[in-house]
Amino acid sequence: MMLSRLVAALPGARLVGADVDVRALTHDSRRVTPGTLYVALRGRTVDGLRFAPAAVAAGAVAVAVPADAVVDLACPVVYLTSPRADLARLAGALHGDPSGRLMLVGVTGTNGKTTVTTLLAGIARAAGWPEGLIGTIEHRVGTERRPAAHTTPEAPDLHALLAEIALAGAPMAVMEVSSVGLEEHRVAGLRFAAVAFLNLTEDHLDYHGGMDAYGESKGRLFVELADPRTIAVINVDDPFGAALAATPQPGTVWRLSAAAGADAEVAWRDLTLDADGLRGTLVTPRGPLSLRSPLLGAFNAANVAAAAALAAA
Repeated sequence: MMLSRLVAALPGARLVGADVDVRALTHDSRRVTPGTLYVALRGRTVDGLRFAPAAVAAGAVAVAVPADAVVDLACPVVYLTSPRADLARLAGALHGDPSGRLMLVGVTGTNGKTTVTTLLAGIARAAGWPEGLIGTIEHRVGTERRPAAHTTPEAPDLHALLAEIALAGAPMAVMEVSSVGLEEHRVAGLRFAAVAFLNLTEDHLDYHGGMDAYGESKGRLFVELADPRTIAVINVDDPFGAALAATPQPGTVWRLSAAAGADAEVAWRDLTLDADGLRGTLVTPRGPLSLRSPLLGAFNAANVAAAAALAAA
């Protein structure tokens, strides 16, 4: 794709130099091959600008840098106003907006993301659909399974995966969305058909600095990244979830509760929990579902309800 066309998708970006054909995108100079656009990001400890000359030597046809950077490179340079988010937008444009070709489901929360996304991928498989799963343990592209390096991959890898899932014929992709992935804008520009919030407990505080910042990062999936078509399934048994559900959002909110007799759009009726697992009727805006699962415990009653509600959504 021509560089000028990619730059056109970026608010406030500026191209200096010739227009060139871009065949790949990375922010890791070690992964540069001929035809790559290298995006130099400023990290917490390392500045990617240091590696721009090495990227050009490795075959980068252009380099993207923060708007205030001063560089002298023998290639076209793109100046970015929001480098992290622009990296994601570039990846989406280069791969033809793959999330727009899928029913994309994002699941966030401290605990339960892997369980809920795996359940939802299993629902897709049972429906006869090719699987599309991006998660902590593995990624699934149709029948192929790959080990995962990050819960939410960096934007270039994420969009490449989504493009492969769409090419495999999967109508839906489900992904775990981490707070770090949200904070670092790895999912910027994605189009979510449905999103879910499960819970918020202490984790990643070394990165976020406190629970308020941690919760704010999770909330971005609902307040900033959803659109009017998005259905948000939010566990209101969690205090942060209850506050999030009451926060104005662009899409539709389905409150979820596993509490007995709860007044919520998604709620259990006649739920039984024992050594055989759980069973009962789940009320949803799409109608009641009679469910049985070998998963144990009240926390899995919430997980099963979230997966079923996302499938209904």
